Amino acid sequence: MPPILFETSVPLSQVFALLGISIGIAVGTALLATMIGGTMALLLFLSGRPPSGGWITILVLPLVWPPFQTAIGWMVLQGESGITLFQRESFDNWTLSLLFSPMGVILVHSLSFWPIPALMTWWGFSRLDREMVDQLRIEGVSILRSSVHLCRLNLIPILVSSLLVAVLSLGEIGAPEMLQVNTFPILLYTELNLLRSLEPVIRMSAPLILFLVIGILSWTYFRGRLRIETEFMETPLWKESWVGSHWAKLLLAALLFVGPGTVILTEFIQVVRDVSTIHPPLLTECLSASVWTGLGAVFIVALLLQLALMVSSNRPMSGAIDCFSFLLFAIPAPVLALLFLKTFSSMGRTALPILDSFWVLSIACAIHFFWVAWVIVQSGEEQIAQDLQDRMRTEGLQPHQKLWHILIPLLKPQTLAGLFMIWALTLGEVTLTRILQPPGVQTLAARTVNFMHWGHDGMVAAGLLIVALLQFTPLLLYIGWKSVRGRTA
Repeated sequence: MPPILFETSVPLSQVFALLGISIGIAVGTALLATMIGGTMALLLFLSGRPPSGGWITILVLPLVWPPFQTAIGWMVLQGESGITLFQRESFDNWTLSLLFSPMGVILVHSLSFWPIPALMTWWGFSRLDREMVDQLRIEGVSILRSSVHLCRLNLIPILVSSLLVAVLSLGEIGAPEMLQVNTFPILLYTELNLLRSLEPVIRMSAPLILFLVIGILSWTYFRGRLRIETEFMETPLWKESWVGSHWAKLLLAALLFVGPGTVILTEFIQVVRDVSTIHPPLLTECLSASVWTGLGAVFIVALLLQLALMVSSNRPMSGAIDCFSFLLFAIPAPVLALLFLKTFSSMGRTALPILDSFWVLSIACAIHFFWVAWVIVQSGEEQIAQDLQDRMRTEGLQPHQKLWHILIPLLKPQTLAGLFMIWALTLGEVTLTRILQPPGVQTLAARTVNFMHWGHDGMVAAGLLIVALLQFTPLLLYIGWKSVRGRTA
């Protein structure tokens, strides 16, 4: 009889095997995404032209593109979907065998997470002495040797970005589920649905939590030594560039085409082909749930950001917020979902209005993704001139006065960017929303995953396109507003 682990029928050897696969995928994703993003950052830096706001916006797009959408798009492109896919044990060609393997998950995750090392590595490069770089070029040092030297000087941002990518990959289960790769978070998700009890799942996830604790301590150490710049246009142009800016543009175009571009094109063709199978009332119902969940999460995070900014002048308090929010961001979604269920169930009937509405999804997503918005806003707060901060302290401004009269006006761009990330990440979330979904409330992303299992290709394609459009609607509206404002100014 196989050994029983914590009241489950999962053999201990399988648990550690899946944990090894998950960590291997996370490490592989971190390495590949860092290579891709680091190359992008290096090409931008050596071209001597700082990225504009449009460049930064385009770089962020893959980050808010859910990995499960890329996985589904590639599957449909290969002609695979539905129940028959999940009943197959082997594939006829090497491309499908590669896609439905841990390497396929690494590729999907890397195409979603490479903007993290791209942005953070470029921020690190922008702090280097330009005269030193010019001297390397004048002395005839090869681009390869110079690049290695620059990366050594920029090691901390590279390590931090790799850590973040590993944490994101470790907790993501949408792509592994679609590609039939069993990972440790998927095991937790399965056991959670079977047991509906927190203690066994928590004990079983102890090795993963230990790994995340190491990651959190590493983040805390490196975060204190990393200063993220948010002003991109103040860097002066070089008189002579080392490489042409077109190389960075070509790499960016290739990455966008292989990732979101391929998915959008494939699913658009699928919608046209299967338009008769699309059920608009069902999509409208799920669309409404997604919008309300996203708006609720944005509202909650906006309040939490104001509270965090009021106490951020206290360095220990700011560090505690950073660490605790990173923990809630890094913890596996199934464990976090069960923590919410146990917390609300202990509240008795008073929690029923929340559990039976979209608010339970909004609260869960807001707490889970708050760290993303907080890092963006905190990076803006670090750019506030020191003399202004000293003046606020000497004049004895109350926390609420400092917030409303100083921080909110100065940090408006970072706050809007953070809230946009919350909106996009919430709409693409499929783990928390499937575990916590109230009766009659299911987001479009979660329903799209179910459509995929059932083989409703037309509904899958329509769901993916609508989710993508909905994610970027605020950004499109903002771009349109800026365009109209620029013409009328």
